[in-house]
Amino acid sequence: MPPRREPDHPAPTQAAVVAQFRDYHAEKFSGQGDLRIVDEWIQGLEFIFEVMECPERYRVVCAKLQLTGDARLWWNAYWSMRLGEKAGCTWEMFKELIREKYYPTYYQVEMERQFLSLQQGTRTVDEYEREFMRLAAFVPDLVRTEAQGAQRFIDGLYPAVRHNIVGHGTQTYARAVSIAQEVDASIRREAARDQFQPSAPAQSSSVPPMPALPSAQPPKNNKRKGKGASADKRTRRRLQKILQCPTCGRLHRGECRFGQDVCYYCHEPEHFTNRCPKKAQQPQQPPQQQQPRQQAQRSPQQQQQRGRQQARVYAVDQAEAEQQPGTMSGMVILNNVPVFALFDTGAAHSFISRRCLDAIGIHATTAIDPLEVSLASGRKIVTSAKASDLSLSIGGRVLSTDAFVLEMRDFDLILGMDWLSFYHADIRCHDREITLIFRET
Repeated sequence: MPPRREPDHPAPTQAAVVAQFRDYHAEKFSGQGDLRIVDEWIQGLEFIFEVMECPERYRVVCAKLQLTGDARLWWNAYWSMRLGEKAGCTWEMFKELIREKYYPTYYQVEMERQFLSLQQGTRTVDEYEREFMRLAAFVPDLVRTEAQGAQRFIDGLYPAVRHNIVGHGTQTYARAVSIAQEVDASIRREAARDQFQPSAPAQSSSVPPMPALPSAQPPKNNKRKGKGASADKRTRRRLQKILQCPTCGRLHRGECRFGQDVCYYCHEPEHFTNRCPKKAQQPQQPPQQQQPRQQAQRSPQQQQQRGRQQARVYAVDQAEAEQQPGTMSGMVILNNVPVFALFDTGAAHSFISRRCLDAIGIHATTAIDPLEVSLASGRKIVTSAKASDLSLSIGGRVLSTDAFVLEMRDFDLILGMDWLSFYHADIRCHDREITLIFRET
């Protein structure tokens, strides 16, 4: 018995396709208004074409029916002049011509610039994500995969929020957004609570650092005793849980190298930091105990002196910080933005990353005296960019700080001896405690 032959279905006619297309009530396009409407209009048409399984050869016919006003006049004149009445036009060609006319190159470049420079800034994570998705629609080539989109989303987050996501390893876009929302909300709650803590009296007192640092206790020296704001232990435990490394159990940022048998100094295998050949080649110089806070109080005549200052920084990333005594890291609130800070007695000056400046919306100025910074690797960097009068919230008190701009991998802010000595900071690494002594005003 011969196989049963399915009846042939005749190809749909243009009239039938157009009638079906009209039932979807597609948007009209006049060529006026916001330039981004062009892509939204094209995407809407393609969605309808996909649903109705519109043949390729009829798509331009359907699209032309939706042109009105100036757009219709332009299309009729331009198409007649360029290719003549008998020339055909594919759907891809139609989209290219429409975009070339109503979505010009300069606007595409501007959308790309906005997308690449997008930062969370003062937005919540939800507000930042909405703007991220809006701009991503205009630059599909930059987010072709979920991994690309997730990484770009993470790069634009608050420094403090971004560090938490990086510590969780590779993330999908949805997971990155979820973690960012959780961390951002937790940090903002703590920032609000810290803003409303009662301030200590004007005389000398000790205050605790922000959560993720242990609460500070007054030193035994009776001269430094005084009343201070108490830390919220429950909040501290909650943030420590977020910041705790799942690999080694310690509180740190960036990649964890625990158990990898690598040198924390040069990141190469088969030796440890105390026997690193590269470190042995670098001359060890004691940190300069400069007092820039006293420099800030110089007379106008002294401030007019010129000359390059010298400074040394032993740690600009988490691995280096873990190898240096007299350091402690944690979350602080800088200009109402949570950032990841390093308290470092080995740094003569305080430093802030360019990314952190962008996040808090502050522009650096040019310092009178440039600063030559010697890194632990032996490399020297000269910086003259400086941010002044930054507001640092710790333990219910708003403290002022200045910082030179320095690129850092894991930290947003380094508080060096200029700041630590001004507030008589007592860092007890073993107990993970910091005490600050306020001067009388």
